[in-house]
Amino acid sequence: MATIEERLNSSILQVTALHIDKTLSSTELDLYESMKELSWKILFGIFLGVDSDDAHFSTTESLQEALLRGQFSLFPISLNTGFWHSPREKGIDAKSKLQTLFSAHFQESKDACPFSVANEDDLQDVANHSVLFTNSLAAKALASMLTALLLNLYLYKDADGRPLATSLVQEYNPERRAERLRSVSMETERLSPAIVRVMRRSTQDNLISSPDDQADIKVPKGWDCWLYFAGAGRDPSAFGPTWDEFDPARYLSEGVPRGIAFG
Repeated sequence: MATIEERLNSSILQVTALHIDKTLSSTELDLYESMKELSWKILFGIFLGVDSDDAHFSTTESLQEALLRGQFSLFPISLNTGFWHSPREKGIDAKSKLQTLFSAHFQESKDACPFSVANEDDLQDVANHSVLFTNSLAAKALASMLTALLLNLYLYKDADGRPLATSLVQEYNPERRAERLRSVSMETERLSPAIVRVMRRSTQDNLISSPDDQADIKVPKGWDCWLYFAGAGRDPSAFGPTWDEFDPARYLSEGVPRGIAFG
Protein backbone atom coordinates (compact mmCIF):
# COMPACT_ATOMS: atom_id res chain seq x y z
CA MET A 1 0.00 0.00 0.00
CA ALA A 2 1.33 3.44 -0.93
CA THR A 3 2.27 5.81 1.89
CA ILE A 4 0.66 9.23 2.27
CA GLU A 5 3.83 10.87 0.95
CA GLU A 6 3.86 8.63 -2.12
CA ARG A 7 0.18 9.32 -2.82
CA LEU A 8 0.64 13.07 -2.41
CA ASN A 9 3.74 13.10 -4.62
CA SER A 10 1.83 11.22 -7.30
CA SER A 11 -1.09 13.65 -7.04
CA ILE A 12 1.17 16.71 -7.21
CA LEU A 13 3.01 15.28 -10.23
CA GLN A 14 -0.25 14.63 -12.06
CA VAL A 15 -1.69 18.08 -11.29
CA THR A 16 1.55 19.79 -12.32
CA ALA A 17 1.89 17.83 -15.56
CA LEU A 18 -1.68 18.67 -16.60
CA HIS A 19 -1.18 22.34 -15.73
CA ILE A 20 2.09 22.57 -17.67
CA ASP A 21 0.53 20.85 -20.70
CA LYS A 22 -2.27 23.42 -20.66
CA THR A 23 0.20 26.27 -20.21
CA LEU A 24 2.34 25.20 -23.17
CA SER A 25 -0.60 25.84 -25.49
CA SER A 26 -0.46 29.57 -24.64
CA THR A 27 1.59 31.97 -26.75
CA GLU A 28 2.44 34.07 -23.71
CA LEU A 29 1.60 34.05 -20.01
CA ASP A 30 2.06 35.77 -16.70
CA LEU A 31 4.42 33.31 -15.02
CA TYR A 32 3.52 34.25 -11.45
CA GLU A 33 -0.23 34.11 -12.12
CA SER A 34 0.21 30.73 -13.77
CA MET A 35 2.19 29.44 -10.78
CA LYS A 36 -0.45 30.81 -8.41
CA GLU A 37 -3.13 28.93 -10.33
CA LEU A 38 -0.98 25.79 -10.03
CA SER A 39 -0.45 26.42 -6.32
CA TRP A 40 -4.20 26.57 -5.71
CA LYS A 41 -4.60 23.28 -7.57
CA ILE A 42 -1.87 21.64 -5.48
CA LEU A 43 -3.11 22.92 -2.11
CA PHE A 44 -6.78 22.15 -2.77
CA GLY A 45 -5.85 18.74 -4.14
CA ILE A 46 -3.70 17.83 -1.12
CA PHE A 47 -5.82 19.17 1.72
CA LEU A 48 -9.34 19.01 0.26
CA GLY A 49 -9.21 16.34 -2.42
CA VAL A 50 -10.71 18.89 -4.80
CA ASP A 51 -9.65 19.45 -8.41
CA SER A 52 -10.10 22.55 -10.55
CA ASP A 53 -13.28 21.17 -12.16
CA ASP A 54 -15.01 20.80 -8.80
CA ALA A 55 -17.74 23.31 -7.96
CA HIS A 56 -16.07 23.99 -4.59
CA PHE A 57 -12.80 25.09 -6.21
CA SER A 58 -13.68 28.62 -7.34
CA THR A 59 -15.85 29.21 -4.27
CA THR A 60 -13.02 28.26 -1.91
CA GLU A 61 -10.49 30.39 -3.78
CA SER A 62 -12.82 33.42 -3.68
CA LEU A 63 -13.50 33.00 0.05
CA GLN A 64 -9.80 32.61 0.84
CA GLU A 65 -9.02 35.82 -1.04
CA ALA A 66 -11.75 37.64 0.91
CA LEU A 67 -10.33 36.26 4.16
CA LEU A 68 -6.84 37.51 3.30
CA ARG A 69 -8.09 40.99 2.38
CA GLY A 70 -9.88 41.13 5.72
CA GLN A 71 -6.77 40.10 7.63
CA PHE A 72 -4.59 42.75 5.99
CA SER A 73 -7.12 45.54 5.67
CA LEU A 74 -5.92 49.04 6.56
CA PHE A 75 -9.39 49.54 8.03
CA PRO A 76 -9.18 46.91 10.79
CA ILE A 77 -12.76 47.32 12.05
CA SER A 78 -15.59 44.85 11.63
CA LEU A 79 -18.51 46.92 10.32
CA ASN A 80 -21.79 45.89 8.71
CA THR A 81 -24.16 48.71 7.81
CA GLY A 82 -26.51 46.49 5.85
CA PHE A 83 -25.60 47.95 2.46
CA TRP A 84 -21.82 48.05 3.08
CA HIS A 85 -19.49 45.59 4.77
CA SER A 86 -15.94 46.47 5.80
CA PRO A 87 -13.16 44.22 4.41
CA ARG A 88 -12.59 42.84 7.92
CA GLU A 89 -16.28 41.98 8.27
CA LYS A 90 -16.14 40.23 4.89
CA GLY A 91 -13.03 38.35 6.04
CA ILE A 92 -14.72 37.13 9.22
CA ASP A 93 -17.74 36.02 7.19
CA ALA A 94 -15.48 34.27 4.66
CA LYS A 95 -13.69 32.33 7.41
CA SER A 96 -16.99 31.16 8.87
CA LYS A 97 -18.23 30.07 5.43
CA LEU A 98 -14.97 28.21 4.75
CA GLN A 99 -15.18 26.32 8.03
CA THR A 100 -18.80 25.35 7.32
CA LEU A 101 -17.99 24.38 3.72
CA PHE A 102 -14.98 22.27 4.70
CA SER A 103 -16.79 20.58 7.58
CA ALA A 104 -19.63 19.51 5.27
CA HIS A 105 -17.12 18.45 2.61
CA PHE A 106 -15.23 16.17 5.00
CA GLN A 107 -18.48 14.73 6.32
CA GLU A 108 -19.25 13.59 2.76
CA SER A 109 -15.67 12.65 1.80
CA LYS A 110 -13.72 11.55 4.86
CA ASP A 111 -10.76 10.43 2.73
CA ALA A 112 -10.45 13.81 1.00
CA CYS A 113 -7.91 15.12 3.54
CA PRO A 114 -4.57 13.52 4.53
CA PHE A 115 -5.09 14.25 8.25
CA SER A 116 -5.97 11.29 10.45
CA VAL A 117 -9.44 11.46 11.98
CA ALA A 118 -10.21 9.25 14.98
CA ASN A 119 -13.89 10.15 15.25
CA GLU A 120 -16.58 12.45 13.88
CA ASP A 121 -15.84 15.14 16.47
CA ASP A 122 -12.37 15.63 14.96
CA LEU A 123 -13.77 16.73 11.60
CA GLN A 124 -14.33 20.30 12.78
CA ASP A 125 -10.68 20.55 13.85
CA VAL A 126 -9.65 19.15 10.48
CA ALA A 127 -11.83 21.76 8.76
CA ASN A 128 -10.28 24.57 10.81
CA HIS A 129 -6.75 23.40 10.04
CA SER A 130 -7.59 23.03 6.36
CA VAL A 131 -8.65 26.68 6.25
CA LEU A 132 -5.10 27.56 7.34
CA PHE A 133 -3.32 25.16 5.01
CA THR A 134 -5.26 26.35 1.94
CA ASN A 135 -5.09 30.09 2.70
CA SER A 136 -4.09 32.69 0.13
CA LEU A 137 -0.71 33.35 1.75
CA ALA A 138 0.22 29.69 1.31
CA ALA A 139 -0.77 29.83 -2.37
CA LYS A 140 1.11 33.09 -2.95
CA ALA A 141 4.18 31.81 -1.09
CA LEU A 142 4.31 28.62 -3.14
CA ALA A 143 3.71 30.58 -6.35
CA SER A 144 6.57 32.96 -5.53
CA MET A 145 8.91 30.06 -4.87
CA LEU A 146 7.94 28.26 -8.08
CA THR A 147 8.29 31.46 -10.12
CA ALA A 148 11.79 32.10 -8.78
CA LEU A 149 12.73 28.46 -9.33
CA LEU A 150 11.62 28.47 -12.97
CA LEU A 151 13.45 31.73 -13.65
CA ASN A 152 16.63 30.23 -12.22
CA LEU A 153 16.19 27.02 -14.20
CA TYR A 154 15.71 28.74 -17.54
CA LEU A 155 17.61 32.04 -17.28
CA TYR A 156 20.70 31.05 -15.28
CA LYS A 157 23.48 29.64 -17.48
CA ASP A 158 26.05 27.09 -16.33
CA ALA A 159 29.77 27.20 -17.13
CA ASP A 160 29.06 25.81 -20.61
CA GLY A 161 26.44 28.46 -21.35
CA ARG A 162 23.50 26.09 -20.99
CA PRO A 163 20.37 26.87 -18.97
CA LEU A 164 20.16 24.80 -15.81
CA ALA A 165 17.02 23.09 -17.13
CA THR A 166 18.94 21.82 -20.17
CA SER A 167 21.81 20.66 -18.00
CA LEU A 168 19.44 18.76 -15.72
CA VAL A 169 17.63 17.10 -18.63
CA GLN A 170 20.98 15.91 -19.95
CA GLU A 171 21.89 14.41 -16.56
CA TYR A 172 21.28 10.71 -17.15
CA ASN A 173 21.76 9.56 -13.55
CA PRO A 174 18.29 9.94 -11.92
CA GLU A 175 19.65 10.15 -8.38
CA ARG A 176 22.24 12.74 -9.36
CA ARG A 177 19.58 14.73 -11.24
CA ALA A 178 17.32 14.69 -8.18
CA GLU A 179 20.20 15.85 -5.95
CA ARG A 180 21.04 18.70 -8.32
CA LEU A 181 17.41 19.82 -8.62
CA ARG A 182 17.09 19.73 -4.82
CA SER A 183 20.21 21.90 -4.53
CA VAL A 184 18.83 24.41 -7.04
CA SER A 185 15.51 24.50 -5.15
CA MET A 186 17.18 25.07 -1.78
CA GLU A 187 19.45 27.77 -3.19
CA THR A 188 16.41 29.47 -4.72
CA GLU A 189 14.65 29.36 -1.36
CA ARG A 190 17.75 30.78 0.36
CA LEU A 191 17.97 33.82 -1.91
CA SER A 192 14.25 34.24 -2.60
CA PRO A 193 12.38 33.03 0.50
CA ALA A 194 8.65 32.99 -0.06
CA ILE A 195 7.35 34.79 3.05
CA VAL A 196 9.90 37.05 4.70
CA ARG A 197 7.94 39.79 6.36
CA VAL A 198 5.74 40.60 9.30
CA MET A 199 3.68 43.69 10.13
CA ARG A 200 3.87 45.52 13.44
CA ARG A 201 2.36 48.83 14.51
CA SER A 202 4.80 51.37 15.92
CA THR A 203 3.87 52.23 19.53
CA GLN A 204 6.20 55.24 19.72
CA ASP A 205 8.35 57.44 17.50
CA ASN A 206 11.39 55.42 16.43
CA LEU A 207 14.63 56.30 14.68
CA ILE A 208 16.27 53.52 12.70
CA SER A 209 19.99 53.96 12.16
CA SER A 210 21.24 53.62 8.60
CA PRO A 211 24.70 52.39 7.55
CA ASP A 212 27.52 54.59 6.31
CA ASP A 213 26.45 58.07 5.22
CA GLN A 214 22.79 57.23 4.57
CA ALA A 215 20.15 59.24 6.41
CA ASP A 216 18.49 57.68 9.45
CA ILE A 217 14.84 56.68 9.07
CA LYS A 218 12.12 58.05 11.32
CA VAL A 219 9.12 55.81 11.98
CA PRO A 220 6.28 57.83 13.59
CA LYS A 221 4.06 56.40 16.29
CA GLY A 222 0.98 54.65 14.91
CA TRP A 223 2.51 53.66 11.57
CA ASP A 224 2.12 50.09 10.31
CA CYS A 225 5.63 48.76 9.74
CA TRP A 226 6.40 45.93 7.36
CA LEU A 227 9.60 44.24 8.49
CA TYR A 228 11.47 42.40 5.76
CA PHE A 229 14.00 39.65 6.49
CA ALA A 230 15.19 38.85 2.97
CA GLY A 231 18.77 38.92 4.25
CA ALA A 232 18.18 36.06 6.68
CA GLY A 233 19.71 33.58 4.23
CA ARG A 234 22.57 35.87 3.17
CA ASP A 235 24.84 35.81 6.20
CA PRO A 236 28.51 35.92 5.07
CA SER A 237 29.57 34.10 8.23
CA ALA A 238 27.31 31.18 7.27
CA PHE A 239 27.65 31.14 3.48
CA GLY A 240 31.09 32.61 2.91
CA PRO A 241 32.17 35.10 0.24
CA THR A 242 29.47 33.89 -2.20
CA TRP A 243 26.65 34.68 0.24
CA ASP A 244 24.96 37.00 -2.29
CA GLU A 245 25.51 34.80 -5.36
CA PHE A 246 23.30 32.09 -6.84
CA ASP A 247 25.27 28.84 -6.69
CA PRO A 248 23.21 25.92 -8.05
CA ALA A 249 25.66 23.39 -6.59
CA ARG A 250 25.84 24.91 -3.10
CA TYR A 251 23.68 22.26 -1.45
CA LEU A 252 25.46 19.35 -3.08
CA SER A 253 27.96 19.76 -0.24
CA GLU A 254 27.27 18.50 3.27
CA GLY A 255 26.77 20.83 6.20
CA VAL A 256 25.62 23.94 4.33
CA PRO A 257 22.95 25.71 6.44
CA ARG A 258 19.52 26.13 4.91
CA GLY A 259 18.02 29.52 4.25
CA ILE A 260 15.18 30.78 6.42
CA ALA A 261 11.64 31.54 5.31
CA PHE A 262 9.25 33.23 7.72
CA GLY A 263 5.61 32.20 7.68
